Amino acid sequence: LESESGGGKTALLTEFTQLAESSGMWVLWGQGLTQSAKRPFQELFGIFETIAEEIKKNEGFKERLWQQLGNYREALAASFPEYAQLLEVVSSTELGPEMFGEVRCHRALCILLDSLGREEKPAVVVLDDCQWADEMTLKFIQEWQRQLTMKKNGRGHVLLVTAFRSEDVPENHFLRHIEAQSHLALKLFNKEDIKKLVESMAGPLPAEAVKTIFDLSNGVPFMASAILRGLVESQVLVPQPRGWTVDPNAMSAIQSSQHSASILSRRVTLLEKETVRLLTIGSIMGKEFDLETAVSLAQQSPLEAFERIEEASKRQIIWIKGQSNKAQFVHDKIRDVFLATLSADEKKQLHRLLADFLEAKEKERNFDLAFHYDAAGDPERALPYALEAAKKARNQHALETAEQQYRICER
Repeated sequence: LESESGGGKTALLTEFTQLAESSGMWVLWGQGLTQSAKRPFQELFGIFETIAEEIKKNEGFKERLWQQLGNYREALAASFPEYAQLLEVVSSTELGPEMFGEVRCHRALCILLDSLGREEKPAVVVLDDCQWADEMTLKFIQEWQRQLTMKKNGRGHVLLVTAFRSEDVPENHFLRHIEAQSHLALKLFNKEDIKKLVESMAGPLPAEAVKTIFDLSNGVPFMASAILRGLVESQVLVPQPRGWTVDPNAMSAIQSSQHSASILSRRVTLLEKETVRLLTIGSIMGKEFDLETAVSLAQQSPLEAFERIEEASKRQIIWIKGQSNKAQFVHDKIRDVFLATLSADEKKQLHRLLADFLEAKEKERNFDLAFHYDAAGDPERALPYALEAAKKARNQHALETAEQQYRICER
């Protein structure tokens, strides 16, 4: 599945997986990340978290998984040391020549993926934002597809959906050479599509408002919905007893901007100052960020922070992830707006602030500490963590990720 950024890819996947779950399927979701610390197989961590939860609560699933993985359980634990204890692997015996480590890893992952679905409960595995996936993950997808085509009936009980941004995946990209059974490319919306989208959110709108939204969004559905919210928050669109009306002066100011990014920036300026501070710190942490850490760094009280988070959530700036202490920006474009408010020096200061905080509390987070100290312009502080992260990546046969860490060491 591909589309331009903001083209509706993740929204479509969300609807699709809701239908899959309501049909009795098991949905597992992984997410690629950018402008964040890169770990080996980052795309698969969400999948492993879901599997881990199922192992803990479902003894039957655990026994079946152990049986199907067999000796490959050790190879899986070697490639994902964070889950070695969960996989109940304590052996430190040599698995075989290092030159075959990547092959063992991919074979173990293929068996794991195949084991997730059963006839009575098929599995849907979604890997979103694959344009940021590392080389090892992409090779695994290709190997699983190759093995699938070699099977006699070519069918299993697992559907793997890989999604990516069209503009970030050129013709020579690895993803373009993976033979998909179905390939869907989402097109940009025309004016009538945009009209249907925004009126499904707000009801009938003045023609001038619909035209402005279409012109500024360039047919990108996410931007259309964000611009609509911006017009309401900026009181360009004013609710009246008989429907929406347009404030001519405010609309002229919006139309003169001629760029959708300015609408997103305007939405941010309408937030309370302390809300912007909290979310700006969150944007440095990543698309998904830990609320407790962000609140602590912003030096806000729990009550004050709750009000800020609630404001941002109501305005569809962030989502709160279930009952967890995690928040996620609704879209990377919104995160980018917060990052864009910072100067280069301010970014470095926040990266250092976060790195110092993590170093005092979680020194084992080598990838994060190396990334943030390096981004803070202090590769010397990053060096010991980058060395450990590189060593770990090498042991996981993730040479691309190891190289990134060695580049930090080189600096």
